[in-house]
Amino acid sequence: MITRILRIFFHAIGMVAILFITMFSNVTHSTAQQAFFWSSQKRIPDYYDSTEEPPYLIADMDHTVHAFNSQPLDLDDSASPKAVFYRQWTKENGWTFPNDILFDDGGGNTDLVSVTSDQTGVVHLVFQRNNRNLFYTYAYLALAEDPAAWAIPNLITDHSSAIRPGVANIGAIAVDGNGNDIVVIYSGSEYGNGLYYVASFDKGKNWSTPYPIYLAEEVDMIVTDPEIYFGQSGFFHAVWSTFKSDGSGGPGYYVKLDPNEQTWGDAIDLDISGIRTPSIIEYQDDVIVSYHHFSSNGNWWRRSSDGGQSWSPPSQVSPRYVGTNGGLSFAIDSNDTLHAFFGERIDDNNHGMWHIIWTGNSWTNPEAVVRGSQVKDSTGGKGFDPRSARAVVNNGNIILVTWGTDGAAGLNGAWYSYKVLDTPELPSQPLPLPSVGIGNDSIPTPSKMPTTRSVITPTMEVDLSDTNPGVRWSPQFAIFVGVIPAILLLIVFIVIRYISRYRRL
Repeated sequence: MITRILRIFFHAIGMVAILFITMFSNVTHSTAQQAFFWSSQKRIPDYYDSTEEPPYLIADMDHTVHAFNSQPLDLDDSASPKAVFYRQWTKENGWTFPNDILFDDGGGNTDLVSVTSDQTGVVHLVFQRNNRNLFYTYAYLALAEDPAAWAIPNLITDHSSAIRPGVANIGAIAVDGNGNDIVVIYSGSEYGNGLYYVASFDKGKNWSTPYPIYLAEEVDMIVTDPEIYFGQSGFFHAVWSTFKSDGSGGPGYYVKLDPNEQTWGDAIDLDISGIRTPSIIEYQDDVIVSYHHFSSNGNWWRRSSDGGQSWSPPSQVSPRYVGTNGGLSFAIDSNDTLHAFFGERIDDNNHGMWHIIWTGNSWTNPEAVVRGSQVKDSTGGKGFDPRSARAVVNNGNIILVTWGTDGAAGLNGAWYSYKVLDTPELPSQPLPLPSVGIGNDSIPTPSKMPTTRSVITPTMEVDLSDTNPGVRWSPQFAIFVGVIPAILLLIVFIVIRYISRYRRL
């Protein structure tokens, strides 16, 4: 009888095993991917060490993120002139080798100021040459790795030299969906220290002369950290902060541009007590701004539901989190959920890069993308103190977030992590390519200096540090744990049923 019972028991185990394999086999879905935790932080390969800034990111609808940054042509030579570089990231292959796309053949520095794209597949770029002049150029995003695909740079202002050394963000660019209206704002000094703008309302063919949106009230105060965003309402929204000679933050402001009227509204005080690193987005029917507040040493946010005319009282993103580690970076997934990322600390043992989600009236409690104790290592490259988040959502369900390391901890390039969301994966759409014979709407091939273009090939990723250790369970594990009681009951039921049948025989 014991032999018969064992045979019955193993028969039941076999049935359950078949059920288990069926439930947890790896099935590929065309419209969604399984969600999981944040990947281990890794350093972006072949990236400039001596910077706090990660790359500017543009996500296409063909499962690729396009990244732009400035770094020396020779990473081993600190005196090497800086150029604008391009690289790509995909979840499957990681990062491609960086390719220099814009540089000064006279040996000067070329510093990236801002990048954006439009729905026609064109990427728009502003750079600064030799810490003075601002230039605009553009290309099809599908051809961005080719230096010859970029239009001849257009000088849009040559009076932008009064920028205090050490101020990283001096300008920003935004464009409407069709690429017709292009607006650049920047910290300038043509008529005194202030925020200036130049604009083109014909796809970059003609540009306005620089004109001040705002002039600082004090001679030794400059504008810093300008940001601009084009919303579905059809307005351009701009924010900026000011920087005093004693190193403290000055007042910050918001203003919007009506491209149809080509006029700016009145600047509205966001906070007069001292702010830095403002961020802005138009989301659904609201305009949301965030900024670092000097008094609390933390990030705050405000919301306007009437197009920027009035604002909610300032609220702290999270009272537990403090630090001057850059502003919020916004991203929207395929479920129209608004995400934001920022670098701050809870205490000395909990520095990190944090992820929050907008609930409609406030933000969720921060989730750690990566966290750990601050590590100060100015020479060994092991410093840890995340700052300056930049994030995008790829095909609706993959979030890529990048960041730098605060200089006080020791500069060591740019880092990244990604996460697959439990949201629909949007259908892939190949990037548009230029059409032949469409006149002035086509991007010209410039006759520019020779270039030492590199071939873009996948680069191996080396995990230099993981300050977010721990087991990364598959989400299917939770399902398995939940069904264990049911599986045990099923086994017991089958065994009892067979034993009862055997006794009746």
